Amino acid sequence: MATEAHRQYCKRQHRILAQYLSAEAWRRGLDCIVLVRSELESFLGLKRFKSIRIEWLLEDVKPWFSYQQQYKKSHAPASISSLFLSRVPLKPHLPPGTMAVEARLKGISRESLRAGLLKAGRLEEATMVSLMVQRATGLAAPPPVEVEAVRLRRRMRAVAA
Repeated sequence: MATEAHRQYCKRQHRILAQYLSAEAWRRGLDCIVLVRSELESFLGLKRFKSIRIEWLLEDVKPWFSYQQQYKKSHAPASISSLFLSRVPLKPHLPPGTMAVEARLKGISRESLRAGLLKAGRLEEATMVSLMVQRATGLAAPPPVEVEAVRLRRRMRAVAA
């Protein structure tokens, strides 16, 4: 049984992650941001996930990302493989079946849902908070959006037109 102090620690950690992810999604022009297990392990400092921790995470990020879809490596509740967090409904846009995260992202129509994989490397709580404070106070600007992603979106719009 988790103590109230541990639950509050986890809630704070999850909210920091949600705030950082929402800023990243906004900066990159995404409706949905995708985390793979390694990113979650890095930020949360975990190698093994218990199902209650995943439940808490989903509950705590809900104010920022109302729509969530998790994919698992097996049928075990704690075997999270990837997590899709979105501000718009996900179900009608996600391809069904078992597949790798990259394949699932490629199967989403860019006109229906703008989704992207977070590739942040090793992120720690203090680093995220520092980045958010610097950006919020105007001491730092967010890094530019990847040029290749912008070119890809332009090409897709040109083909659709």
